[in-house]
Amino acid sequence: MGEEKVKAILDAARKYAPQIGPALSRVKEKQLRIALAGPLFQRILEEVSGGKPAAPRDRQAGPVSDKLDGGIGPSGTQARIMELEREGFFSEPRLPDQVRHTLRVKGYHHNRADIRMSLLRLARKKKLRRVEHGQGKKGALAYVQT
Repeated sequence: MGEEKVKAILDAARKYAPQIGPALSRVKEKQLRIALAGPLFQRILEEVSGGKPAAPRDRQAGPVSDKLDGGIGPSGTQARIMELEREGFFSEPRLPDQVRHTLRVKGYHHNRADIRMSLLRLARKKKLRRVEHGQGKKGALAYVQT
């Protein structure tokens, strides 16, 4: 993306920020904020490109609204972890830091707490299985395919 286009996008974002920021900050649910912010940013990109719709994004891990089992869709972190599961990553026990590192290599940056909570929720949904890993009084928990 050219330097001029980046500058134009930043200028448009600054123009709308006083209206968008306070409106989105009042929405407490993360998924709803994401759903609302998408069309707003799409509008900024269309304005910068002269009213032309922006090209669709390439989604490697699938959209956030993907359904794992027909219920409520997983968070973005859970969807990306399940993508690793489909690739066979969890064929052997994996520690949360290994999951985090692999997601980072793929270009997805999540904090440790999000990774751990998503792994725990997937284990509770029986999508992954928790196993003890290592020695000592406080053994680490690893995750493996069910």
